[in-house]
Amino acid sequence: MKLHYKNNTEKNVSIEKVRNFFWNVPDINIYAATVPDRMHHLDLGLFHYQLSFTKALILEQCRKSFIDKMNNRIKLIPHYQDLKSFSNGFLHLTLLTASEYRSLIKIMIFIVDNLYQDSKRPNFIKNNKITEIYLKWNKMYLLSRKENYEESDITRLQELINEWAKLFIELFEEYSSSKLQFPKLHSWVSRRRN
Repeated sequence: MKLHYKNNTEKNVSIEKVRNFFWNVPDINIYAATVPDRMHHLDLGLFHYQLSFTKALILEQCRKSFIDKMNNRIKLIPHYQDLKSFSNGFLHLTLLTASEYRSLIKIMIFIVDNLYQDSKRPNFIKNNKITEIYLKWNKMYLLSRKENYEESDITRLQELINEWAKLFIELFEEYSSSKLQFPKLHSWVSRRRN
């Protein structure tokens, strides 16, 4: 973060140019000293944004009928143990629980896969990119939930985080009023490098 601040490249990693007080304190890395609450950070935070931006992107590119198609696909998924059923759809819900988000994490890749036909319009986001971001999310999310890590797991987790974040920014930056200047996104990407 400090390096991006000094080099005026903070926009490349979705952070604001604000000096951090803790940079003046010797021998402390505030990002390594704090532990994020995974539930609020990922389930209720970054995944919530990913869903919201996916909905906005599909609505803009494809019309409301494809949002309805997503909702219908959700309704068709049968109930399984440890998987929340969304018999009325989910896109109209404003307050989902962490458990409901975890259920959506498990099924969203199936909801968005082959949802719409690609277009040759300029700046059109192909459907496989939407599917890819959910695949990258699931890989990253599953590895982040491990109880014990080997050095190779930590390296792989950082790679997965970087891959997901790069695609997240590429797909959704224009759908964010803050251009993705989210502390949760920044800390998720940067804190794992230490």
